[in-house]
Amino acid sequence: DKAVATYTTAVTECQVASDADFTGSKTYTLYVNGVKSTDVLQATDTVDTIGAQGRLTEVYEDRIVMIDTLLAKVTDVKDATYDAAGHLKDDSKITLRVYDANTNTENTGDTYILTNGKVNYTYAVGDMVLLNAYTESATASLAPRDTAGLVSKVVATNIGVYGEILGLADAVEGTQTVVWFNTGKHTVNGTTYDDAAELHLDEAQAKTNNHTWYFDQYGNIIGSVEVATQYTYAVMTSIWWVNDGTNGSGKALATLKYMDGTDNTVTVSKLDGLTPIYGATNSALSNIMQVSGTLPVANSVMVATNAAINASQDSETNGGDLIHGHLFKVQTLADGSVALTKVDTGAAPYTHTELKTNVSIINRYGYITATERNVAIDTETKFLVRSGDETPAFTYKTYTGLNELPTFKAVVKVDYVLGTGRVADYVFIIGETADSTANSFVLVTGNAYSAVLRTVGGVSYWELTLPVPAEDGSTVTLKVKDDDNSMATVPTNVNTLTDIANHGKLFYVATTNGLVAETTGVTAITNNVFNYDGANGRAVLLTDATMPTGVVGGVIDGTVNTSVSGVRFNITASTVVVGTLAADMTSATANKVVYVVYDSRTNDASKVYVLDINSTIGTTGTINALEVTVTSGVSKGAYVSSVGFVATDTSSTPTVGSAAFAGSVTATPVWQKLDETTGIYKNYAGDAFVAGTYRAIVTLTVNNAAGQSYTIKSDAPISYYGQTGKIGGAFVTDPIVVAP
Repeated sequence: DKAVATYTTAVTECQVASDADFTGSKTYTLYVNGVKSTDVLQATDTVDTIGAQGRLTEVYEDRIVMIDTLLAKVTDVKDATYDAAGHLKDDSKITLRVYDANTNTENTGDTYILTNGKVNYTYAVGDMVLLNAYTESATASLAPRDTAGLVSKVVATNIGVYGEILGLADAVEGTQTVVWFNTGKHTVNGTTYDDAAELHLDEAQAKTNNHTWYFDQYGNIIGSVEVATQYTYAVMTSIWWVNDGTNGSGKALATLKYMDGTDNTVTVSKLDGLTPIYGATNSALSNIMQVSGTLPVANSVMVATNAAINASQDSETNGGDLIHGHLFKVQTLADGSVALTKVDTGAAPYTHTELKTNVSIINRYGYITATERNVAIDTETKFLVRSGDETPAFTYKTYTGLNELPTFKAVVKVDYVLGTGRVADYVFIIGETADSTANSFVLVTGNAYSAVLRTVGGVSYWELTLPVPAEDGSTVTLKVKDDDNSMATVPTNVNTLTDIANHGKLFYVATTNGLVAETTGVTAITNNVFNYDGANGRAVLLTDATMPTGVVGGVIDGTVNTSVSGVRFNITASTVVVGTLAADMTSATANKVVYVVYDSRTNDASKVYVLDINSTIGTTGTINALEVTVTSGVSKGAYVSSVGFVATDTSSTPTVGSAAFAGSVTATPVWQKLDETTGIYKNYAGDAFVAGTYRAIVTLTVNNAAGQSYTIKSDAPISYYGQTGKIGGAFVTDPIVVAP
């Protein structure tokens, strides 16, 4: 049919009546973007209008058709595919991000998919196109006078239905020379344009920096996007205030680390939307670097002249965490200063997020994986990685592409900026990479040989030497991070590794920047998720409840004796076995534990520990108290062999199970002398004591001739040379100084 009248702007009902030649009132069947309704027009109504700016309205004899034009961005294009016989296998397909609801970010919109049979689409990812599509109104009413009805919403359930791409949207680049409010206009480069009713993507708002402006087919502005070259991305590593002594004013300076790893000092005019102001170092420190709390100036952030004070006050609990903690969008303003804005969380598909739990980055997958969502990365993605501790200093490294990026064990925080196709262009990572984190498994077999306190480069640590199985090298030396860098207390990880109760147990030991930062006991099969070296190596404890049925055909098979299915570990030519791995383990499970270190991708075992419980700690009896006494004084000239230790049971009724204790306890010392140069205790080979500092490592042995097993408490008292103390968890005496 031929339309009686056609409009692309709003018109009064009386104008429609004049053009359609009717009087009184007339009922029309109404179609708005394919949705059917009815409406009544009054020929005498000179106020109410139908249609809208940029909405095609066609008036026919008995119906009115309204068609909106929407702006959309191409996010994916796939050509048609064919089978070997040349028959069409998959239609060509284009995926659009449709801007059908108000937003100020280009990355927010509804997904809309169209197919086109054998004919391939000629558009490229990133193109902005104009779209007519089946929609639903924002309200139940479809009356053209309904302002809410102007907001068209693409119906997801009608993907591929009634969609037509009109072509590329015309665009110009420029700035707003006049900012209009509540008038539906924009002035760009001195020319004033009307806004389309479907102008939803508006990144410009009231800003006057450079934007790309998109137009519908009628010359109305239908979208604005900030020009990408206006921004770089960086992490703020410090900020401070500089006073101007000539006029009493001042400015905030900040050091930025950009995505390529370079540094620059800039003047900051805006910090995440707030105006930096001077904050005295002797007052209101709780407000420095805060975005909340009572501030002397609204919408401001206080910055002290001392960068260290700003850093100390900047924390998540104070509403900050701006220094070293976020990726910022850096906009250079006309006066040369910059506006720093945290990359915005926004709405789906999320231009940015902070992923704090269950996050890992495994480069071969091409994704940042997390419980919340997966973020695609490719060979062009730029990465800035922060690792280490603030004391003495964080370290930063840059990587380009997933093939260069190392694998991460875990990530505390990830900030990212999406590009086209929902692939991240920029990623800021706070976490430890495989090249800065070494992880391994340690099985301690006895008392600590030495623990030396050291401070190097402002970092304090304990150098701990531990005995391990001969297959692991007999001893291992670990540098254990001090808990608070003060040396005031023994670090938790030192206590864990030297506790006699933990001898004969396998521990996962994670080392960050050369210092032990984590020790975790390897537990039974249900918790076998201790990862190291690329999230592939794992270890698991098998006890009598989960003991493998046997080693058959080079496989430890535990399927029968555990509720966890598929517990099978491959024994290969390179597997190191500590202890005896019997061909039939079912008859050898009593009082045994087995640790298996394996590759989770193949289940190949790299090491198997088979341990006799009786060889480590007895389980059926307790000697409640012991007293260990030196039989002679430790003095210069005294023969080492003459200094013996006697262990005496001091409990009134020591028992083993229900039986009385019938065995004996002996105490055997190994004397060590402190090397004053290295600070390390070494076994003393001299016949007699000379001047110096000594200690004894005492081994307590229970006579087990009756087949009884015992637990000796690690807090047994010891007395020597007129002094009384306690044997510590490692059964090491306090230092004994022999005078010159």
